[in-house]
Amino acid sequence: MFFNYFCWGFLLFLCAGCSPSDKSPQNSSLLPSLPKVSFRVEKKNPEKEGWKSEAFQEKAKKQLEKLSELLTSTTKITPQQISSIVHPKILSSILRPKNLKQVWSKANLKVWRNLEKNKPFHQKTQNKFCKLLENLIYPFVSRGTSPKIHWKIVGVDPSFEEIKIRVLYQASSHKSGEQIEQNATWLCSWSKTTPPLLQSVLVEDYEEVVLSSETLFSDCTKSVLGKNSCFEKQLMRGQEHWMRRRPFLIGVDNFGHHGVAIGDVNGDGRDDLYLCQTGGLPNRLFIQNSDGTATDISENSGTNFRERTHSALFLDLDNDHDQDLVLATNAAIIVMSNDGQGKFRLVTEGSFPNIYSLAAADYDQDGDLDIYATSYARQDLLDKHAGLTLEPIPYHDANNGAPNALFENQGKFQFVDVTNKVGLESNNKRWSFAASWEDFDNDGDMDLYVANDFGRNNLYRNEKGFFTDVAQKWGVEDIASGMGVSFGDYDRDGYMDLYVSNMFSAAGKRIAFQDQFQSQANSLTRQHFQRLARGNTLFRNTGTSFEDLSESSRVSMGRWSWGSLFVDINNDGWQDIIAPNGYITNTKTDDL
Repeated sequence: MFFNYFCWGFLLFLCAGCSPSDKSPQNSSLLPSLPKVSFRVEKKNPEKEGWKSEAFQEKAKKQLEKLSELLTSTTKITPQQISSIVHPKILSSILRPKNLKQVWSKANLKVWRNLEKNKPFHQKTQNKFCKLLENLIYPFVSRGTSPKIHWKIVGVDPSFEEIKIRVLYQASSHKSGEQIEQNATWLCSWSKTTPPLLQSVLVEDYEEVVLSSETLFSDCTKSVLGKNSCFEKQLMRGQEHWMRRRPFLIGVDNFGHHGVAIGDVNGDGRDDLYLCQTGGLPNRLFIQNSDGTATDISENSGTNFRERTHSALFLDLDNDHDQDLVLATNAAIIVMSNDGQGKFRLVTEGSFPNIYSLAAADYDQDGDLDIYATSYARQDLLDKHAGLTLEPIPYHDANNGAPNALFENQGKFQFVDVTNKVGLESNNKRWSFAASWEDFDNDGDMDLYVANDFGRNNLYRNEKGFFTDVAQKWGVEDIASGMGVSFGDYDRDGYMDLYVSNMFSAAGKRIAFQDQFQSQANSLTRQHFQRLARGNTLFRNTGTSFEDLSESSRVSMGRWSWGSLFVDINNDGWQDIIAPNGYITNTKTDDL
């Protein structure tokens, strides 16, 4: 059932994403004209489909959005304004706790949290609840700003007289070089009337963040790349623009699975940028100039491939102290030798299709770097079986994807597939997205972690050049939708910890806990499906096992995460976490 809903949503996405709008240009170099196509797909009705919880959450969210309009449009809220949203005898805890404790204060960033136990809520009149709402947005009003407010309903529990929901509240604003943000979890109950009325609110946790500067990071894309002709003509067009103008057969990837590589390709001490592209568009190599701008030398460097490219690595493969280039395209692995000046020569092209990512390490400690390539679906079987083999089976624990491979560096840019020889054929068809090398057990050699979609991940322990999958033993199978992985010693205890990016799905958290979801499955299978929606995972390495500290460390809700990275953002000696997230959409943001 879950996979059917996923497929239906994906079909809606394809129909919405590929149909030209009336305003879209009708000319392209490959297609002289694009016919106007109109798709009408009836939206699923959750109530008719038997998902009353989903039907209710839509009604509750509309009420919450009305509440947002009040909170963002006025500083004085009256009972009359909330009478169609809030029950006359509402029960509520304090929405912005009084005794907030400052848990972080360094440089320009301060964080407060409510560390006290939840206090019982008391009956409030609508007038008193208005005061609670006004107090909630006081940090914004006192700064002369109006917050942007978002709600995510992550749980629905229908009972006899009322319906309980768990909702994530997020509010933020920017003004005069200062940002403020509120994050909270509300446990609410609603009446079963039409429209539903908010009967109670219990604030389960609350966090307030103030950043006394414009941003931690500034978008410098245009200032760095803007002088190149490809910037306006190609890079700023967006995914949807090129999807409409490039035939699917040339390798157009509508998911945006294209990586980047950073490295000093010409030996001037400045890092340069290689940008992977979808099929039909040239990959780009930008050389960094002394003023911080970057110049496109793709054509002159010999790296402007038009094959769909998922991943790239800059690394010294022949130990001549310059950065060579490895590309993962939809057709093959491409290896290029660097002359030291930023000009590349094709030296090896291995047939290994549909690679999603690359990771390199000297696994056998012979002095040169070896390459591990992850793959995903069995594209070679698509035509034979009408696409049936592209379904992960079973959805929550699939092992029918395309195999990954380890290529051993033999010197002189020659590589040999040693996957089976070194034990990496074990559990090797798990729809892999990413991999990372690290010596997690401190025995002096490089081990390998592989993040897999639709189920279990792998932790391959290296024992004198032979690998054993110890993910279950060490507690890091992390049955979820693995899409990125990073190692780092975040607690500085000498052991490398692990952060895995997955999908956080509010809809998944609601649906997977309903009685009718996977009703014929056993409890363990249901738990696995429920885990798929939880989000990212932080594993602390104890030296003998890993502990899952995701929720206690507040790092599980990374939205729809694609990657992960441990990095010391503020140079305080402690490794922070970056989790890039998001998803492509059409010009209409409500098309999914």
